[in-house]
Amino acid sequence: MVNKIKKSYIQVARKAAEGAGQILLKYYGNTTVSHKPDLSLITEADIASDNFIRNELTVNFPDHSIISEESVELIQSSNSSYTWVIDPLDGTTNFSVMHPFFAVSIGLLKNQEPVLGVVCFPNQNELYYAQKGKGAFLNNNKLICSSGKQLEDVLIAVGNGSDLLSRKKIVDLYSRLKIKNMLIRHTGAAALELCYVAAGRFGAFFMAGLKPWDIVAGSFIVKEAGGIVTDFYGDHFRWNSSTLVAAPNNLHNRLINIIQSQK
Repeated sequence: MVNKIKKSYIQVARKAAEGAGQILLKYYGNTTVSHKPDLSLITEADIASDNFIRNELTVNFPDHSIISEESVELIQSSNSSYTWVIDPLDGTTNFSVMHPFFAVSIGLLKNQEPVLGVVCFPNQNELYYAQKGKGAFLNNNKLICSSGKQLEDVLIAVGNGSDLLSRKKIVDLYSRLKIKNMLIRHTGAAALELCYVAAGRFGAFFMAGLKPWDIVAGSFIVKEAGGIVTDFYGDHFRWNSSTLVAAPNNLHNRLINIIQSQK
């Protein structure tokens, strides 16, 4: 019975992510853009994708809680140990200018710990997903976080929140990493950047100024692919941590040392 329940979670999450991805493609290049109170962007596509995902989750799991980037508050169930954390359009700025690097992100927490993650990259027809203890996959191919390269030879992605402090942290880190590695990227969709670490396309990903919907699904996929995810101090990463480092085992400690050398 337990396996059937877990399977139903992943089935619903995959269906919701893929359906939302198709909604985003319908709006791609043809959507209105406006600003939230914090001046971040929102589009019709964000809202349509959010409505679709929340409906799928609510119909199938009416007693679960939901946190969405586009929700004003937590939709809380007083007796549920499960919380879905969703970003209906990760990379809204990219999407708004027809930059193709954007995704749908859906994660599931049980008692505040991730147990499932799904990220849909509709422009590449890619679905990343993972369940606790069952590994991570891209479409039907198992992912293993690559550890065969040295720091100087891998692509490293960085990201930051909109607040000034997180931007300063990443600018400082970028300047010190750039001396050691010329291959730094800032692509603007954290869920996908994490999945790229899991797939071995990126050798590492750093981010400061996190929001839970940015990283719950992607960080879990990295872990299930065998990668290491911590905060900037090398401590246990939680879904509400403010900083993140994701990398293969052989690179992680060196990267933490670089961060800790910050003056």
